[in-house]
Amino acid sequence: MNIEEVEILARGIMDRFGLLDWDFAFDGAKRRAGLTDFRRRRISLSRPLMQQASDAMIRDTILHEVAHALVGPTHGHDTEWKKVATALGATPRSRVGSAPVLDPKWRGICPRGHVIYRYRRSREEVSCARCSPHFDARFTFRWEQLR
Repeated sequence: MNIEEVEILARGIMDRFGLLDWDFAFDGAKRRAGLTDFRRRRISLSRPLMQQASDAMIRDTILHEVAHALVGPTHGHDTEWKKVATALGATPRSRVGSAPVLDPKWRGICPRGHVIYRYRRSREEVSCARCSPHFDARFTFRWEQLR
């Protein structure tokens, strides 16, 4: 499904379930597929993830976010949300198991060889949590750009 079709599908599902006064948008998230913003009354989907996702995952993500919009901001992924998500046809869980994983841009290597990956390089020094539970300059990561 191309990105324009994703938007048409999302808007159609939102309208069908009465979210006529809600907006739809794409965002640049890389670690979550969708977001329901109650303050702005907007559902957004991750453009990078939607470009790689299966049609089934896209539909499930839209229904997941619509369920959030319908139950309101105080429910999270509680029993009420799960009932509504199931009734809409969404998989009633907080994370999509088959979501595509985007390649990170940065690799951090600690002096002892532990490795972490990030989509953005931290502006502050970061030390290895495996080597010390609190910041310790002896275990500061050295960053390498991967792409």
